[in-house]
Amino acid sequence: EAKKAIDDALKAKEAAIDARTDLTDDEKKAAKDAAKDAADKAKEAIDAAPSNAEVDKAKEAGTGAVEAINPEAKVKPEAKKAIDDALKAKEAAIDARTDLTDDEKKAAKDAAKDAADKAKEAIDAAPSDAEVDKAKEAGTGAVEAINPEAKAKPEAKKAIDDALKAKEAAI
Repeated sequence: EAKKAIDDALKAKEAAIDARTDLTDDEKKAAKDAAKDAADKAKEAIDAAPSNAEVDKAKEAGTGAVEAINPEAKVKPEAKKAIDDALKAKEAAIDARTDLTDDEKKAAKDAAKDAADKAKEAIDAAPSDAEVDKAKEAGTGAVEAINPEAKAKPEAKKAIDDALKAKEAAI
């Protein structure tokens, strides 16, 4: 009965780990392995317990140890941070360009944000560490590739230059 409590705690913990979308498959496997190790140690302690009171103590300690396994998601959050960092850098670069109008800057920043959002969705959907890395690389590349072409200001300058040339020719 004490071992069944440990097995039940282990099954519940494994289900909870599997349900977490913020963990990669690699992180889930590591967490489930840790939970299984905790359960195995608890069962050994139950087998070694000389009295019912000791069995109860081992059962409580064991279920607590299994339930305490709470893996920290690292791979996906770190990948998303890289996307956010790339987006901040791109927005700053766009803002620093004097050849763009405010409308052109807004359009470029919107495009960069869209690329970042798509990259984060791909990261969330990626099952493995390797797939997360691929999505991160593709996403940062897509954000960095946003390079708006200045149109309004150069066209206005050209119109002024053309008008000047026409005036000079007329003189």
